[in-house]
Amino acid sequence: MSDILIAQNIVYDTIDTYLRKGALRVVPHPSHVFNERYSKLYVYYELYGITPDSGRLEVRYIVTDTAGVMISQITRFIDKQFESQAMNIGFDIQDFETGTYVLTVEVKSENNTFITQKQALFEIRRAVRKEVSYKNMPYYDQIEYFLSPKEYRMFQNLSEEGKKHYLDKFWRENDYFGIVQRFEEADMKYSQGAVTGHKTERGRIYVKYGKPDEITAYTIQYEESRPYEHWQYYNGDEFIFVDIHGTNEYVLVWTNVSDEVSQPTLYKYLPQDIQEAIRY
Repeated sequence: MSDILIAQNIVYDTIDTYLRKGALRVVPHPSHVFNERYSKLYVYYELYGITPDSGRLEVRYIVTDTAGVMISQITRFIDKQFESQAMNIGFDIQDFETGTYVLTVEVKSENNTFITQKQALFEIRRAVRKEVSYKNMPYYDQIEYFLSPKEYRMFQNLSEEGKKHYLDKFWRENDYFGIVQRFEEADMKYSQGAVTGHKTERGRIYVKYGKPDEITAYTIQYEESRPYEHWQYYNGDEFIFVDIHGTNEYVLVWTNVSDEVSQPTLYKYLPQDIQEAIRY
């Protein structure tokens, strides 16, 4: 059995590459430290020396705290198809408290005979919430990006006192200071003439989803194409913005995020290989 690779994301391969394992794109998380930005932890490893037959292997994924108290356990049964097999699984870590945890991967035969096991440590690190005051705080009432259209209409129809209570509750549940930093960075990076940075397409995405883990900028590659930027987040979210008119006003053309809207009629401004990749 190989060592356990702790990852931020494992998906079937799409456009670009981080670390490929066969048909999978694996995004390692070498620090093994997860904050509130991450809702899942992924595991990748390989099993060796398997005798292919009609039997199955039992694999247990056990998470304990440092005192040995079990937090979670998942059992999977694996068909013995090949002499070596790549394994992966994802864990929901949203409800894990701040602390250090031990992940044990234990492999047994069908008759419960122990075969092998490996362990890896990971840490959950939640931010300590700071108290904020309602009055005179910058960006405090600018929560539209974080609400659905229906929720935002409801907020706008509240009385002033109702808005105050709504905002107080919203910011108790969200990282005010971290989000304000996003607004400030978006205003600095993406302002276009009289348009404030956070009101541009790139600025809105920056505020809503945070700073991208990778931004790749491309110049014109053929006559019909336009300059574009490909934003990638290690949780799997991707966005492609295109400067349609050559004025540095980038428009969101494609994304794999279900809450956002792609514009297929504008795909023609992208290189052919990118068009083909995002259509499927």
